[in-house]
Amino acid sequence: MTTRRQEKRQSNLLIRLLLVVVFSGGYLALAVLGRGGIGALFAQPALIALTVVLVALCGTALVAGVGERRSAREGSTASEGLKGRDRWKQHWKQHCADA
Repeated sequence: MTTRRQEKRQSNLLIRLLLVVVFSGGYLALAVLGRGGIGALFAQPALIALTVVLVALCGTALVAGVGERRSAREGSTASEGLKGRDRWKQHWKQHCADA
């Protein structure tokens, strides 16, 4: 028996999977159309590398944040950034006072 939280997590994962596949597939389809076909797209090593990076980022987008608590995900980067800014301001004020 699955709980409501598990059902919501599964549906969120399915929505995320659908969005990642549809939009990255659309992006890749536009690249294929712009180059004039799959053969023309994959004829250049740089475009092959770009496609590999796209696939890697899609995989990362699918697993990002899985298993983390919401409180651990939200605000950690913003609060750390603000703390760093405050430390920098204090250091700069001390540096200017010493000069």
